[in-house]
Amino acid sequence: MNELLRYSWQSAACLALFYAIYWLFLKNETHFVSNRVYLLLSLILSLTIPLWTISSPFRSILVSASSYTLSTPSTSTRFAWDLDHIILLVYLSGLVFFAVRFLSHILKLLLIVRRFGRQHRYGSHIVFHDLDTPPFSFFSHVFVNQSRLQKNDLRHIIAHERVHILQLHSLDILLIEFVTLIQWFNPFVWPYKRSIKELHEYLADQGVIAQGFNTTRYQSLLFEQQIGAKLFEFANNFKQSQIKRRITMMTRMKSGKSAQMKFFLIVPFATFLMLAFAEPRIVFDHTSGEDAVSSDPGQPSTSEETKKKASATMPDPERDKAMKELTLKEMDVKQKLTETSDPAEQEKLKQTLEKIAVKKKFLKEGGQINATASVDDIRYLQEMELKLKAKLEDTEDPQMRDELKKKLALTQKKREQMESSKGEPAFNSTKPVMDKESLLKEFQKLSDLEKKIGEKIAASTDEQEKSDWLKKLEEIQAKKKQLKKIAAKADEG
Repeated sequence: MNELLRYSWQSAACLALFYAIYWLFLKNETHFVSNRVYLLLSLILSLTIPLWTISSPFRSILVSASSYTLSTPSTSTRFAWDLDHIILLVYLSGLVFFAVRFLSHILKLLLIVRRFGRQHRYGSHIVFHDLDTPPFSFFSHVFVNQSRLQKNDLRHIIAHERVHILQLHSLDILLIEFVTLIQWFNPFVWPYKRSIKELHEYLADQGVIAQGFNTTRYQSLLFEQQIGAKLFEFANNFKQSQIKRRITMMTRMKSGKSAQMKFFLIVPFATFLMLAFAEPRIVFDHTSGEDAVSSDPGQPSTSEETKKKASATMPDPERDKAMKELTLKEMDVKQKLTETSDPAEQEKLKQTLEKIAVKKKFLKEGGQINATASVDDIRYLQEMELKLKAKLEDTEDPQMRDELKKKLALTQKKREQMESSKGEPAFNSTKPVMDKESLLKEFQKLSDLEKKIGEKIAASTDEQEKSDWLKKLEEIQAKKKQLKKIAAKADEG
C-alpha cells in the first residue's frame, strides 16, 4: 500500500481511539484546561505515532534465503495496484477541496478587515462591521456587529473574546483545521473539532465570570446571540456551541482532583498504538531450505545434526548486519517488481534479485559457494582483498592487524572457493577480472603507501625497524608489478 495511504489510516485510527477516551472519560469534567491539553496532545500524537519506527517485541518475521521466489505480477496484484492509485486520487481530491475552502475563509477575513478597518478598544483590535453574523475573534482581532448589541453588552463580548485571544485559542483552531484537512475522510475528526471549539467556549465563559461580570445578564446575552449565521468556521464565535450546555457547565459543580488523573489515560493508550504500528522484527533462519525439510515425513523437520550445522554456520554480527541489509533490499526490489508492468524493467529487477539471492546464500553458508557464483561476486571479493591488504600495510596497531589478517584470510578463502567453483584462475593469475579503473585506483593506493614507507625508512635510525620497513616496501613493489601485469593483460585482451 502506498506509504501516504498507510500513514493516513494509522493516523485516523489514533485520532479515533484518543477521541473515544475523551468522550467516555473526560467530556463531562470541568477541568477545562486539562481537557484542552489532552485534546491538543492527542492531535500531535495522532500525527506523529505512525511516523515512529520501532521494532515490535511481540511480532517477528522469519526470513531465510529460500523464502523468496521470483514471480511476475499477477492479475490480482495489478488490480490492487490500480485500486491504491484510485484511493490516493480520491484522497488528494478531498484534500485539495478542503485546502481551497480554508484559504477562501482566510481571504474573506482579510477582506473584512480591509473593508471596515479596525479600532483599538479594551486592549484589543476591534473590527465593527454590518454583516449579519454573531461576534467572533481570530488571533488579536474581534469582529462585532455593533448595531445588534446594547452598549453595555459590548464589554461582555469583548471580555469573552479577549479570553480566546489571551489563551491563544486561534492556534488550536489552526491545528485542528490542518488535521481536518489531511483527515477529512475520518468521521471522528469532525466531532473532535467541535469538542475543541466547545472547550474554548467553556474556558471563555469561565474567564468572563471570573472577571466579576453578572452571570445572569451574561447568560441572557448568550440566548440573544442565537440570531445570525456562522461566518467563519475556524474562528472563535461568541455563539459556537450549544447554549444550553454552556450554561449547564457554568453552573456545574467543579470536578474533584481525582478526576484529573483520567488525563493520564493517554499514556497506556499511546503505548498501545505505538506497539500496534511497530514494525515486526526480522529474524534470520540460518538453516538452509534443504535442512529444514526432513526426508522422512514421520520424523521432525529439524534434526539434531541440522541444529549443529546451523549453530556452526551462525554469522558474526557484521555478517548478520549484511544479511539484514540484503533482505531489506530484496523486499524493496520485490515490491518494485510487483508494481511495474514494463518487461525490460521486470527483467532488470529479476537479475538484481538473483544477485541478492547469491550473496545471501554466500553469507548464510559461511563462505561455502556453489557454481551460481558470478564474476561480479569474484570481482567484489578481489577488490575487498586489495583494500584489506592496503589497510594492513598502513596499520601498526597489533590488535587491528590481527583482525585485518583474519578478515583477509576469510576473504581469500571465499574468493578461491568461488573461482574454483567457476573454473576461474586464482587471484595471483594475470587474468583480468577487475576492470581497468579499479586497477588504477589500487595502483595509486599502493604508490601512496610506498611513498609513506620510503619516508619512514629515511627517518628511522633503528636498523631492525628499517629492515622491517624494507620488507614491507618490497611486498608493495611486488604487488604493483602484479597489477601492471594484470593491466597489460587487459590491454592485450
